[in-house]
Amino acid sequence: MSTTKKGPALSDRLAAIASMVAPGKPLIDIGTDHAYIPVKLCAEGTIPSAVAADINAGPLAKAEANIFVSGLAGSVKPVLSDGFEDIEVKGGESAVIAGMGGPTIMGIIERGGEKVMKLPELILEPQSRENDVREFLVRNGFSITDETMVSEDGKYYFIMKAVYTGEKTELSDVEAFYGPCLLADRNPVLLRFLEKQLEELHIIEDRVLDAVGVMGMGETREMALVGIMGSARLIQEALQYYIKD
Repeated sequence: MSTTKKGPALSDRLAAIASMVAPGKPLIDIGTDHAYIPVKLCAEGTIPSAVAADINAGPLAKAEANIFVSGLAGSVKPVLSDGFEDIEVKGGESAVIAGMGGPTIMGIIERGGEKVMKLPELILEPQSRENDVREFLVRNGFSITDETMVSEDGKYYFIMKAVYTGEKTELSDVEAFYGPCLLADRNPVLLRFLEKQLEELHIIEDRVLDAVGVMGMGETREMALVGIMGSARLIQEALQYYIKD
């Protein structure tokens, strides 16, 4: 009879992040909060061990409690750390940096320096400025090797895997905003997201045009229409990926 544990149930977002982690490698989970991902992966035997790190003592206390209750005190180590600052990186670990804004993630990677470069993979889930994160990665010698996307409670989340290669490249605007792998794979969740974005842009455009009809064009409304048209063009470019060859 198998004694493998199931671990805690994960939300769709956390499950998608966890699914990107390579089996068999130790994990460093930055901004671990409740340590759901490392506890789940260790409980199932997907990974041998993990560091559950958080900058704040409150979330880390919750993580420590979950680790203890799950019987994984010997496998998952809670660490109070600002990013990678107080974490020993040996070089064979996967790292998850998720559930925070894009600028925060970029800062963690930048401050991590050589520690981050030693890692075989980074799994990132920025909750803002995803385009800036992608551009930051490729400008700094990382390659985006895989991406997925989930919709949960009316919100859309971009998840990406990056590997440091030292080779600096560039992305097109549409790749930066919507993900080179997501576009190449014709990801169905991205398609729904693009259609939703386009619909919302049309609603905003109609409201601006109504205001123009009442108050005239004006500089502010003109700038708004220019921005709407630029965003719509980018979405249409992304939608071209879904046209069958």
